[in-house]
Order: sequence, then structure tokens, then C-alpha cells
Amino acid sequence: MIPIESGVGKPDPAVEFANLNSQSGAQLTESYFRYKKLDLHYIEAGKSNAETILFVHGFPQFWYSFIHQIEGLSTNYRVIAIDGLGAGLSSAPNNIDSYKLANMAEHIDALLKKLNVQKVHLVGHDWGGAMVFGFAQKYPGRVKSVIGISAPPQNLMLDLLLKSPSQQAASSYVEKLKGANPLLLKVLGAPKRLWKNLYLPLVENGNLSLEQGLLMLNATGNVKRFNAHINWYRANLPEVGEIQDSDYWPSRSATLNVPAMLIWGTEDRVFDVQFIDKLNESAKQLTVLKMDGVGHSPHLEQAEKVTTAIGRFVKENS
Repeated sequence: MIPIESGVGKPDPAVEFANLNSQSGAQLTESYFRYKKLDLHYIEAGKSNAETILFVHGFPQFWYSFIHQIEGLSTNYRVIAIDGLGAGLSSAPNNIDSYKLANMAEHIDALLKKLNVQKVHLVGHDWGGAMVFGFAQKYPGRVKSVIGISAPPQNLMLDLLLKSPSQQAASSYVEKLKGANPLLLKVLGAPKRLWKNLYLPLVENGNLSLEQGLLMLNATGNVKRFNAHINWYRANLPEVGEIQDSDYWPSRSATLNVPAMLIWGTEDRVFDVQFIDKLNESAKQLTVLKMDGVGHSPHLEQAEKVTTAIGRFVKENS
């Protein structure tokens, strides 16, 4: 299979749209960071001399899913948001190992060093939440605070899959997803399903404008890139019967030793809610914000409340 090229040399339509329609006056710049022959696309906004907040999106989204938080927080902070490998305009290699959280975290760490960020505040949603929690477990000296939205760390995620029948039922879609390919995704109408199940409800509820919804669909609905983004599952979630200690990242016993927050919607059905108690047991200092009536994407469904919560937590831990 021919690797999908990154967007180097081509302007990101989402950056252009964000700058033309900014509600706060925030102006974004975009760049690429090459590491081990792979390009990571990222945007920056805000104050270059302020503390840094790094955003990592989940599946099947890209950096723009944090646009409300980027606009709201760039007034007081330096804000960076990436496209993870396979998503947005970053490289989408065929090598599944490239998508292992350990390798993607190494790429992010190298980016932060290149940008002269010594210690960072991390925010991640879904797979991005697993990523930033794991990053904080692996590199605690590089992290001031970490906020995960709608996800546990990967080591707790695997434990849930092993031990929780309800989590096994909730994750039954994963193996089907891992078995997909671009042709099958096209036949099954993946872009139409993505619009119907993710973006259209957000538009209808007033969380996104129609233009924003279509912008996000265009950025995430390409079946080749959608398939590449699924590699996050293929690389990091073995079948239940095949999970080994070496699959846990950064380790099976890794704990959170930096100030941490979990933002969780009570209507989220992706993870068994019991993981919150397990996360509390493995975190030195955990704050849990439960949002009543909210589903799997609080940063989009209740953007203002989430932005305020992030800003308050970051300020408390600066």
C-alpha cells in the first residue's frame, strides 16, 4: 500500500477557516515537525512567552476538535494542538508500529524540545486522553498537569478489557474496526456514517455550525486516512486473549504522579465507568469533573464549561 503523504506545502483549510472566523481574535499558525522521517502537523496560537498547553485529539477527530478551547485559552497561554499520525495532515505511514503510543509520545516529546517547552500542561480526548495520561506516567518531569477527557490511561484500558465484561461488550466494535480497509470503509459508507453519528448531532444541537461540521467531515472522512487513523487501535489494543505485559504502556503498574484531571460525561458509553475508581487509586492527585447529560465529546458538547475547567486547573498548577 502506498503511504499517504503529509500535507507539507499545502495550507490547512481548517487553519484558514479558524483565522477568518475567530471569535476571540486568536490567530493560528501551522507548522510541521519531522522526526524519524515522519511529519507531525501542528498549530500554535497565543502568547509565545506564556506557559504551554498541548492538545491531543482522539478518534476520529483532528486538531480542530479543540478549536473552542484553543480560542478561549490562547488569550493567556501558548497553545499547541497536533494532528496525530494518520489524522489530519500528519504523516500516515503503513508501519503499524509507528502508531504505538510509546512512539507517538516520543515524537511529541521531541516536538516540545524543539519548541523549547521544558514543562507542559497536557490535554487529550479519547485516544488523546490515553496518550497524555501515558505521557505523564512516562515523563512526569516534563509535565506540569494533565487533563484527560473521556478516557483512561492505556494501561488501565487494557486491564478493563481483561477484567470487565461490560467493557468487553462496550468495546465489541474494536475488532471489526481493526479489520477494516479503505475499500470496505467506502462500501460501508464510512463518511456518511461519520456525519450522521458524530458531526450532524453536534450541528443540530448548536455545538458546531454547519460550516464547522462539514469542515471536520472533510478533514476526517477520507477513507484512506480514516483507515490510517484506525491504526491507533491496531497498534495499541490487542485482542483480549492476546494481551501481554509488554502491551501495557508505559507499563502495567505505571501511576500518575503529577496533578491530573478527568473530564467525564455521564452519558458516555465508550468506557465502563468503574475505571474512574481505578484511576483514582493509581493517581497521586486526581480531580474528577463529571458533566451530567454529556456524552463522549464534552469539549464539543459543553465547550465553554470545559474551557473554563481547563483554564482553572492549569492556573492552579502553574
